[in-house]
Amino acid sequence: MKKIFTSYLFLITCFVAIATKSLAQGWPANYGGVMLQGFYWDSYVDSQWSNLKSQADELSRYFSLIWCPPSANANSQGGNMGYYPAYFFKQNSSFGTESELRSMISTFKQKGTGIIADVVINHHADNGVSPYNTFFGETYNGTDYQLTYSEANMRKLLRNLEGKEMLSERRAQFRTVIALIQSSSTDCSEKEDVHLFEGIVKGYILHEKHGKDGFGYDPVFAPSEDENVNVDVNSLRTFAEMSSAEKNAISHRGRATQKLIKYLHISR
Repeated sequence: MKKIFTSYLFLITCFVAIATKSLAQGWPANYGGVMLQGFYWDSYVDSQWSNLKSQADELSRYFSLIWCPPSANANSQGGNMGYYPAYFFKQNSSFGTESELRSMISTFKQKGTGIIADVVINHHADNGVSPYNTFFGETYNGTDYQLTYSEANMRKLLRNLEGKEMLSERRAQFRTVIALIQSSSTDCSEKEDVHLFEGIVKGYILHEKHGKDGFGYDPVFAPSEDENVNVDVNSLRTFAEMSSAEKNAISHRGRATQKLIKYLHISR
């Protein structure tokens, strides 16, 4: 079996040095570090925490960061890359135990190499029990956590709005805020400026679901800038009834991102 170093040279990702202080978000000015992607698809052996740890001396001579695969428990007996986790607070995965993970991180840290965690928050496995998307509960530091799914949340929202027949009583909005923290220190200990970029899409919560596309509250949320109390409900369409192009054109995330991009262009 080839060592991970010789196997992964083609996966090296270089961090481009950021010349301007304004973009040094927690990174040293003119940072020139190099990150190694410490996994590939189905790399259950090569990417074992213990295997990576055993190569720490060699890897740390060449790489500033090691990007590791998801470490959350996927409730799987066989190999699982971790992108469909069942538990976020349990760190026993196809790549090793939590203690092995902590030991690997500690070993690389002692040699001056950082570990980058791969976490996709909106990826989550259900527990296979009806109704669909019923999730495992977790307890962490004495606090219970239970993820609920979109259908249940929509039903709860519609129940809370029962009796509110007028659209003027059902006004709602999607809101995204992107925070850019600009710091000249290497550990963000000296915060300088915080810039917020907001994107909002206003609309109404309809009385029932419409459309089959989208996710989350899309089937009950109809975007509209019209705040006229006599707005015609039949003229409204939910996000779930729109094409991706139509939705992206007015996306709250897109609006916030465009403001961020504009700021970065101006401040270069």
